[in-house]
Amino acid sequence: MKKIFLSANIIFLILLTACGTKTESELFDEAQKNIDEKNYTEALTNFEMIVEKYPNGKYTEGAILEIGKLYHGKVVKNITESESMKKAVEYYKQVFEKYPEHKDAKQAMFMAGFILANDIKDYDQAREIYNKFIEKYPDSELAFSAKSELENLGKDPEEILQSKSAKAQ
Repeated sequence: MKKIFLSANIIFLILLTACGTKTESELFDEAQKNIDEKNYTEALTNFEMIVEKYPNGKYTEGAILEIGKLYHGKVVKNITESESMKKAVEYYKQVFEKYPEHKDAKQAMFMAGFILANDIKDYDQAREIYNKFIEKYPDSELAFSAKSELENLGKDPEEILQSKSAKAQ
């Protein structure tokens, strides 16, 4: 019995050590595979390991963005929808503040404003982000959407439709 217990512990330690030596690329690939298989908790763990173990790595920016997307998608267990949206904004902000040259920084900035306006209802912060977005990306395809969001901050869908109908007449 002691030999079986000892053997099981040795195997566990070998597996634990092997998992701890994964490269940044391997962790990112595994996280993407977990997303494809809808294993979101495991994907989140992989992305968080990248951010922790490789803070200046090649995949860190992408991992932070993916963490934001997971929270935005409300797929993280044991967290309220409100907490999930706040976390999504937190991670999206990290992308556009720390990595403004990242290919998805523009989208992350817009999404932070969108979540603040439409899910969290923090119109002051949303307004601030949308205005910065329009200033920084005036020719972006999302600039029109940011302007529209600003015009409609705090309005319910019926008010927006009435406003658009009045403008059309």
